[in-house]
Order: sequence, then structure tokens, then C-alpha cells
Amino acid sequence: MNVIEFKSGFTQFLGNVAKDVIYEHRFFDLPSEQKPWFDTGLDVEAGDNLTSFAAGQTRFKDLPITLEPNFQLWFRIGQDGEIFRGTRDSHSFTAEQPGRLYLASYFPGEWAGKTGELATPDEVYDMVTGNLAVLLISAGRPIPWTA
Repeated sequence: MNVIEFKSGFTQFLGNVAKDVIYEHRFFDLPSEQKPWFDTGLDVEAGDNLTSFAAGQTRFKDLPITLEPNFQLWFRIGQDGEIFRGTRDSHSFTAEQPGRLYLASYFPGEWAGKTGELATPDEVYDMVTGNLAVLLISAGRPIPWTA
């Protein structure tokens, strides 16, 4: 599914969902060449339930290799929070601690530690192109978005 179809389909769907089922939602564009971490502007509390859906892909500029969101979309709560990801293009999780939610397009990087420091030089991100469209949904409570 391309990014335009993804956003259009979910916008239509979300317009028909009761406000007490899905409290908040936001779309984000995460360029593949942007190194981690992207600030969502969402401050979560421990126990908040969130779901993400993603579409798009990352491509090497000079090679016929592409990667889907299930491989490359990562999350982190707080500047020093432990990184995590889902195994599919959708992922539901409960925040284990309070903090700002960050997103990352991992590929072509390599993690140096459990909190998302990169082991690869910044220039490596110049070798790829593409975009991930990410939808974040809060199903448990209204969460104030600051960005």
C-alpha cells in the first residue's frame, strides 16, 4: 500500500469511529534518510495504550533493495528509554514508563546500545531514500500532543 492510500483509508476509517474508542490520533512522515530520533510531541504516561500503523518503504539509491516498515520502525519513550519495535506494520503497546515518544527509521543504521545510539556514521543515511507514514492512536485516554 502506498503512503497516500494509507493516509486516505485511515482518515476515512477514523472519521467513523466513536470518540470514546479512539481518543487521539496523529499521522507522521518519517523520511528514511533522517537519522534517529523523530520527536512525536507526545508525552505518554506509564500505562498508556498506543497502537501504530505504518506504510511506505526505504530503498537504497543505487541498489534494488527495499525494506518495509515492519523491519525499520522503532520506538523509544524518553531520551534514554530502551528501544523497541513490533514485528509487523502494526504494533500495539503499553507504555512502561512516562516520557516523550520518539520514532526512528532504523535502516540503514545499526544500534550501538539498548537506548538507540547509532553505531553507523551519519553519512550512511545519505545512501537511502523513501518515507514511512506512521499513524499513532491513543485508545486509553486523551493525550495532549505538543507538536
